[in-house]
Amino acid sequence: MPKALRIASATDDLESSSSIEAYAEQSGSWTGLEVAKTSRRSTGGARASAKEPNSIQAVSRTLSLLRELNLNNGATILALAAAVNLPRGTVYRMMENLKALGYVRKDPHTRGYWIERVCQELGGGFVDQSWVLDVGNRVVNRLYGETNLGVVLTTPQREVMSVRISTMLRNSAGGHRTTAGTQILIGQSCSGHAYLAHCSRDLRQHLLDEFYRRGEREPGHAPFMHNHVPLTRILAEKLLDGINRQGYATGHAFADRSGRLGVVAVPIIRGGQAAGTLSLNFFYSSLKTTALSFHLGLLKRAAQDVGASTTLS
Repeated sequence: MPKALRIASATDDLESSSSIEAYAEQSGSWTGLEVAKTSRRSTGGARASAKEPNSIQAVSRTLSLLRELNLNNGATILALAAAVNLPRGTVYRMMENLKALGYVRKDPHTRGYWIERVCQELGGGFVDQSWVLDVGNRVVNRLYGETNLGVVLTTPQREVMSVRISTMLRNSAGGHRTTAGTQILIGQSCSGHAYLAHCSRDLRQHLLDEFYRRGEREPGHAPFMHNHVPLTRILAEKLLDGINRQGYATGHAFADRSGRLGVVAVPIIRGGQAAGTLSLNFFYSSLKTTALSFHLGLLKRAAQDVGASTTLS
């Protein structure tokens, strides 16, 4: 049989486990069959390698979203898309898939996404934030019912305090519309001041160093403010020491430049560490000093309830 016909005949039997090897022994040559064999393998390998990067990319994107949500629980599609640098449509589809799988839930009011308990299977990071969902919502709703004021729960995230829970959309007494997912500069807000005053001394110094270094790099940026007035490092330290002694921070609302809106914020202490803040937002004209003192007592009790409800893992 001519060699070309023998090659064609052998090619028909490529699915046989020994056909290629048998032909090589008989013909003493891999010409033609080696090409066919290599072609099949390379084609299959190309398909596999094309799928592999896409699969890895999908997993990487999903983990990035969950990691960001763990840091910013309750974030909206817009906030998540900006954080992970993906199109909003892509993030929306991924979050809806995670919701269908039970890893996250969607708040119908804020349209933000919250990590569910099943995510504990992915690691211990979620445990540190679960108290926001498990206890924070209940306590915030109770405090809102007791005061009818805007209640905001925040947790630290690098140089900002991230709003996790807010009742600001429920009443007009809160004034500005601070919603879940809003980020407030630590050095320029009562919530941030309450946190800084009660976190560890080392962490406070580290954050202040970062704030004031940024102020040196960016002319016009105020690293630390109180009532919208920039403070030097020495004055900032004195203010924080005073807040630590009295147990709360008070001043003008971060987002209001009119001076009509006030905030009083207290730390949430969990396991001996500052884990966030709880604050009340109000109009100065509608709240007398005696009433503020009464509400401050309710605020401190609420923060203690959140802190005592669970311990850091």
